[in-house]
Amino acid sequence: MDNYEKWEAEGSEDAYKRANKIWKQMLANYQQPALDDGKREALEEFVAKRRAEIRAGKLVRS
Repeated sequence: MDNYEKWEAEGSEDAYKRANKIWKQMLANYQQPALDDGKREALEEFVAKRRAEIRAGKLVRS
């Protein structure tokens, strides 16, 4: 059996199908990394501040 016939017998999975399967598996296995509480609070404060600025029409970059 040559490579093409073997590939066909195994389901003819092309690069797009393999990539789709891989990203879905990676997403299913994802675990959020730990984040220090102080850093998390600082990040949440920053995000809240930026959202308020954006909603107020202040698109100042910091």
